[in-house]
Amino acid sequence: MKSIVVSPFRTADTDRVTAAPWMTIADGSLIPLPQVVDGMDYTTTLELRREVRVDVDGIRADCGLPPGAELILSVSWHSAGTALRRPLFNSQLPVDSGSVGVSVAGQVAADAIAGHLTLRTRILLARALCHEEAMVARHAGSELWAENHRVALDSVTSLFPVELVDLSGAIWAQPDAGWILSWNTYELDKPFLGSVRLYVNSNHAPVARAVVGPALTRDAAVLRQAIYFDVARSLILGALNDSEFIQRAEDYPPDSTGRVVRDMIQRLWRGETLAGLKNTAETSPDHFNAELQARLEIFKG
Repeated sequence: MKSIVVSPFRTADTDRVTAAPWMTIADGSLIPLPQVVDGMDYTTTLELRREVRVDVDGIRADCGLPPGAELILSVSWHSAGTALRRPLFNSQLPVDSGSVGVSVAGQVAADAIAGHLTLRTRILLARALCHEEAMVARHAGSELWAENHRVALDSVTSLFPVELVDLSGAIWAQPDAGWILSWNTYELDKPFLGSVRLYVNSNHAPVARAVVGPALTRDAAVLRQAIYFDVARSLILGALNDSEFIQRAEDYPPDSTGRVVRDMIQRLWRGETLAGLKNTAETSPDHFNAELQARLEIFKG
């Protein structure tokens, strides 16, 4: 059951703030922020823009605040997949303005988010007030108006945190390997970004350049897609090999490893049952690998 949150003080009417849709920058152009953001990897940054108009006097009146009460427009983001919460933008609003427009701009690093990204826009009381009104905000940071905007992050194309490591000093890895995926198939309930990690061998120059290099050459693009295929195959086969995953695939919590892998499978094999896919992987592994290549569309771009 959805909980109802009641503020201990008066808040502003919803129409006191007029917020334009969120926008992002793609290929140098400003476009509407899609409901599902895909095509990101851990090296990219999500550029966010928004125009907001605030009826400052109207908010003060709704909330019972004195004319000189200082307000702040604050925007923050939260991603349950990484459990990170960070400020995106803050602007103190003019004290003597009846209505003011604010251009919101900020960046979110792709390696800090997973699963879903929630953008929270708020009007806050900037400074503490001294008064005896029981239902009027008095503490700095009191939330007078708020709005949430949630977007999904494509779990098929987005990558999780990657670390450059020297595998020559690791007893758990082949020192000449280009990369290794570290995860535990028995921890599917845990957050994806907390239990799955791709280690890239810093001593393997071609692979390291392909992953962290500033310019994506043709060779680097091929290597990235090879890593993409290997990671997807490892996650899918690992989960399908777990009988518990087959039984409770719909029950994994949001942003957990089980949910991410389940969503990946559903996107790639729409309408297919997990039991049927498991049978294909076990009885016809060559066919399964070829089909996964085709569905991922690797080496086409």
